[in-house]
Amino acid sequence: KSAPIAFLNLVYPMLDDRTDAHPFTGKHVWTANANRYGWDAILAGQDRDNPSPYAVPGRAADLAGLPPVFVAVGAIDLFAGENLALASRLIDAGVPVEFHLYPGAYHGFIQIPGARPAEQFKRAGGISKRCRGIAGTPPRDFVRQRLAGRALEGMHKLQHRVAFARAEVDGDATGHFFN
Repeated sequence: KSAPIAFLNLVYPMLDDRTDAHPFTGKHVWTANANRYGWDAILAGQDRDNPSPYAVPGRAADLAGLPPVFVAVGAIDLFAGENLALASRLIDAGVPVEFHLYPGAYHGFIQIPGARPAEQFKRAGGISKRCRGIAGTPPRDFVRQRLAGRALEGMHKLQHRVAFARAEVDGDATGHFFN
């Protein structure tokens, strides 16, 4: 038997397969093309008109009863709109939610050491403090899972750094991210 989920920590989550190009977001790191590619991979073999809400959380009809949720996203991240929509729906469903929108930040911003949004996120408590503050002390299984997930985090950081380096080489990096 598994323990009930005590807390959801969502940092620039990909929630809705219907998110597409936007004139002001999604120009850096995670673009609309990358998003389509990601959703094609996740939803391969599924009914695209009626996907499981476990695969596409943005399509979940009922959010009532979820544990407390923390959501952080950059204002120019492709996911900003869908993350705002989720926060609003959570509030409407009576779920405790804390939402942070970081001006000038795009997808992966917490992976860029020294960048203003990353430093703001860290000063605000980052991920581990959020978990303790909203959900209480994490159980041992959470700690074990967190330690086991370090390798995946390292890969995720590397993916963001490679994407950012490519954006710089392509002249696609935004200067105001570092202001």
